[in-house]
Amino acid sequence: MLSCKEVARLTSESMDRTLTLGEKVSLSFHKLICGACKCYCGQIHAFRDAIKEWSKNPCVDSETDGQCLDEEGRAKIKAAIKASQNQ
Repeated sequence: MLSCKEVARLTSESMDRTLTLGEKVSLSFHKLICGACKCYCGQIHAFRDAIKEWSKNPCVDSETDGQCLDEEGRAKIKAAIKASQNQ
């Protein structure tokens, strides 16, 4: 049986290639008995689908010159990154 670490690896690989029948069966069997991995796989696939959907229509706004965040939002993010680097 696959370990949880192997399930995470296969889930990631499934985004880039078609899994073999054996890999698919092993993955499905593990998810039947491991709720954490079932949840993880669902979250990864939901995240991928959300990114695909977003990429079809990224934030474009003529008022903000195509930027999704206003200046204040960008400044807050820059400050948070700088603060985390100084710790």
